[in-house]
Parts: sequence; structure tokens; C-alpha cells
Amino acid sequence: MRIVFRSENLAEAHRVRGLLEAHGIAALVENELLSSLRGSIPLDLTTIPVVRIADEARADEAERLIAAEASPKDGPPWRCGECGTMHEAAFTSCWKCGAHRSG
Repeated sequence: MRIVFRSENLAEAHRVRGLLEAHGIAALVENELLSSLRGSIPLDLTTIPVVRIADEARADEAERLIAAEASPKDGPPWRCGECGTMHEAAFTSCWKCGAHRSG
């Protein structure tokens, strides 16, 4: 299993896991419980939340998806196809229902 993402923010790690799974890449978040001990133990590369994928052949694809999600987007606002909520161009998934932007 290969680590494709690290973050001190557990919610961000879960967001990335959701992004990958939405693209058919099975992923899991590790070190969830350790992150809850923040302040009691040092956070370092062995204790922060990480996202791992099992299919190492898709690691490059996963890293490209993560990078694309993180880069700011210019353009017009968009409407979520699932719930109809409006979003600025920089958002790639709906804050209300979690659906990913299509197109």
C-alpha cells in the first residue's frame, strides 16, 4: 500500500480519500486515532493522518487528482448537479452534499 497524501488535518485526509474513491481508487485513512492525541504526542510523519491506496499502479493517477483538486480554478460559478447549490469555480465538490463537480 502506498501513501499518496499526508496532512495534519484529519478532515482534509478524509476529503482526499473521498475524492479518490469517487474516481474508483480504493483508499483508506490511517493514523486517525493518533491525530486525536494532538498535544499529547508529537505530530510527525509517523503520526499524522495519511491516505494510502492499495493499487500502486494507480498512484500517479491518484497524485494527479489530488494536485488538480488543490490547485485554484478560474472560471464561472457552477451549480451542483445533485442538490443545486451554487459554488465558486475554485470548488471541485459540493460543500452541501459532497457531490463532485462534473465537467
